[in-house]
Amino acid sequence: MFFLAAGVSPVTLPAEEVPAKETAEQPSEEAVTGEETALEPEAEPAETPSQEPPAKPAVAAVTAEKAPAVAACVAPVQDLEKFFLEQASLARALVQTWNSRVLSYGKRNEKLKEEAASLEKKLADLQGADDKESRKEASRVEKRLKRVRKEQGIQAGELREQCSELVKALKSFGRDVQEALKAKLADIQGEVAGTEKE
Repeated sequence: MFFLAAGVSPVTLPAEEVPAKETAEQPSEEAVTGEETALEPEAEPAETPSQEPPAKPAVAAVTAEKAPAVAACVAPVQDLEKFFLEQASLARALVQTWNSRVLSYGKRNEKLKEEAASLEKKLADLQGADDKESRKEASRVEKRLKRVRKEQGIQAGELREQCSELVKALKSFGRDVQEALKAKLADIQGEVAGTEKE
């Protein structure tokens, strides 16, 4: 209004010459909305899977070096299994031998028993007759019966003797097995100890 009254035309300043401090500051978005914008956390880079093997090369190398030594240490122990298999075979042969002996005596004794029973019955039938032939046959049967009973006694005695010999054989077998096992274990322990020093 003053410029118009004085007859002076107003001067317009160019826009680029206006000082920055005179320009009105634009309010921030937070000031306008009254809300604070939450800062989003920066995304962490995804971990790439490691391509390295879990086993340490040094440990694997040491294990590979010790593998032959371990195999050599275990090898002698396998001989122990062979030893027991051999002893089991010997025990089986022992059982079969004595089983055959005892069975043969048992079968023979059973036959004698059946024969004695048959002779006793026949003798009882003949003793009831009065004729000469029957008495003669009864005498023959009686003699045969005595021989059978005597043989039965011999068989029983031999069977008892066989059982006693079997006990002795088992004791001897047990001693042999123990001595062989003791020697075998000593050999195996020596071989295993030798592999530890290599």
